[in-house]
Amino acid sequence: MRRRRKAGFTLIEILFAIAILGVGIVGILSLFISGISAASWANSRSAAAMQAQSMFGQVLAATDPAAPTKRLYLERMKKKFFGAGSNWITGSTVTAWVHNASDADAAPVAVAPGSDFYWQCLAANYMLPKDSPLNATAPPKANTNAAGLVEVVIAIYKSYRPGKEPISVYATLITLEAPEGN
Repeated sequence: MRRRRKAGFTLIEILFAIAILGVGIVGILSLFISGISAASWANSRSAAAMQAQSMFGQVLAATDPAAPTKRLYLERMKKKFFGAGSNWITGSTVTAWVHNASDADAAPVAVAPGSDFYWQCLAANYMLPKDSPLNATAPPKANTNAAGLVEVVIAIYKSYRPGKEPISVYATLITLEAPEGN
């Protein structure tokens, strides 16, 4: 008498199918995780870019509490870029960190209390290098800009720590008028 094989799958075939299915699911889940990570990174970059533009608006508009008719950051730049009287400094490159009260302090500061965004602002009377605009050291043979023309670079960091690269850098040119009363 002939033995008939019963229809169905053996245990080995089922285990093999489950293993293949498991590898496929793990691959798909890793794509979801990397997609979520990329979306979070893009969200941080977008928020930082908007914050940089907002900080530029603040650089232009913030008033000095001691003298409400004077613009805080613009006055700092004027003091740095105009020599005695109303003379634009020519012949030498000049930079100014204007986000802190002290020009010597380049360390980023919090955008607002409790914010995880930090900013720093560098202004120069010459065109800053495009590959490293936060480098306050003038390149050799750097030519100064026309009188009153200043390049302003604003960098935004998320959860700043020393050595960390900014996630957004905003650069633009502005014109300064000579200080009044000199």
